[in-house]
Amino acid sequence: MEFSIKTMLRKLDEKALEHFGASAGKLLIARGIYQAIDWTFDNPIYAAAIFYFGPIKAFAWMTLAAAILNSCYLLIYQKTGVDWLGIGAIKKAAIATEEQELIAKIWNREFGWGWLRWPYRAFMAVPL
Repeated sequence: MEFSIKTMLRKLDEKALEHFGASAGKLLIARGIYQAIDWTFDNPIYAAAIFYFGPIKAFAWMTLAAAILNSCYLLIYQKTGVDWLGIGAIKKAAIATEEQELIAKIWNREFGWGWLRWPYRAFMAVPL
């Protein structure tokens, strides 16, 4: 099998489509737009709001604006079904980790008598 950048990018695109629901290019663009909006909201807009409204009113207005902006993110996510921020992928990884920990806990169970470990493992492996 020959290694090439084209093959690597195609595999990356397939993995992104599988895990996130969109191509890697679309995810890169969407993530860049999200970061630009987030940085603009957190830095110049928030600083301008503090200067214009004062710290207490700016906090209230910016909290309201953040709630509206985040609601828009959720609506976009629900409409497109694409995991733009990678939250679904993180959730899948967390569930897989929890399952692995549970399996390890059951598989590595300790008994008072060491000789019971292997018959227990044989019995537990039957349903697998």
